[in-house]
Amino acid sequence: MENFNLNSVQFIDWADRYLNGQLTIDETTAFENLLATNPAMFSTIEQHQQLIDALALYDSRAKLKAQMSDIHMQYSAELNASANNIAATTHEPSHNLIAKVREIRPMRIYLAAASVAVVVSLSIISGYNYFETKVATKGYKALRRDLEKIKKSQHVLINSYNNNNGKDEPIVERFGGTGFALTSSGLIVTSYHLIKDNDSVFIENNKVGRLKVIEVYSNPAADISVLKIADKNFDGFGNLPYTFANKDNDLGEKVFTLGYPREDVVYGEGSISSHTGFDGDTTAYQISIPVNPGNSGGPLVDEHGNIIGLISGKQTENEGAAFAIKSFCILQSVDALKNDTSFSKINLSKRNALRALPRVQQLKKLQDFVFVVKVFNKNF
Repeated sequence: MENFNLNSVQFIDWADRYLNGQLTIDETTAFENLLATNPAMFSTIEQHQQLIDALALYDSRAKLKAQMSDIHMQYSAELNASANNIAATTHEPSHNLIAKVREIRPMRIYLAAASVAVVVSLSIISGYNYFETKVATKGYKALRRDLEKIKKSQHVLINSYNNNNGKDEPIVERFGGTGFALTSSGLIVTSYHLIKDNDSVFIENNKVGRLKVIEVYSNPAADISVLKIADKNFDGFGNLPYTFANKDNDLGEKVFTLGYPREDVVYGEGSISSHTGFDGDTTAYQISIPVNPGNSGGPLVDEHGNIIGLISGKQTENEGAAFAIKSFCILQSVDALKNDTSFSKINLSKRNALRALPRVQQLKKLQDFVFVVKVFNKNF
């Protein structure tokens, strides 16, 4: 069991077998050691146990339904006899009374079972589509800049730079946000809510200029998307100066971010104020960094220059509460992307060149790998 590691799909399978006592002693030891070093995975195990408990409840209700159905059949003869007796005194045909009784009694059973099924379904949906729930909640605000109205009113058009038979096609900028380099070869990570339903997406900063990108992977539930440089002449970003953390950081740790709430890059700093995000989301941190629309997709960095998260949103009624998706979700997205043979050899940076630098120097190196993400649409 040396070098024990699991991708996101394998982890779910192992978690299920672990909770059901189906692992060997060696497998159990290795799995528990993995959980001990990864608080996020441990939290996922707890959530998975809750799901199993809910399914067990549904199973017990289903068995109860079957037992009640057996009882109903067992006493059907008595029911017929009772209906005949009532019919003799009410002058209503016995088959009508039997039909009414049979219509009412099983319906109660079906409604009880259906209500349990609905509860279980909602639990599953909330677990795997938590981001959509957050967006629909009034207290949560995703942080993309909405530029559509401004561009429409000014009739500002740009060229799409797409390969449409060599013709430039006018499109209009709709949304702005942030992304940062995932690999030196040209993969960028950003927020899913920023680039979904796009016609064209570009990244831009002072080092690389403007480059067209295409989406190669999305995880809507985690609000993460991975983009790839589409320019054939692109030869890489160079060595990334940071690494990606794979564990929870401590409460009160100093953190900072770079992002594009405007056309120029903006720096913000603060600390980790909670190990959970909006509404107790265990896949996110709450942070005390002032963020604004356009910060979506920006990196959350600790004092040592490790990427520990991705800025996603803020609490509308509390300007001091922002949220960042934890970096283990980014790493899980990388694992999922590796299932595509085109990306099976993704290599993340293992060298942190920011660790020993003062903050100003950290920012000078980091900003070359942080980009404004511009989302365009032909419908204006």
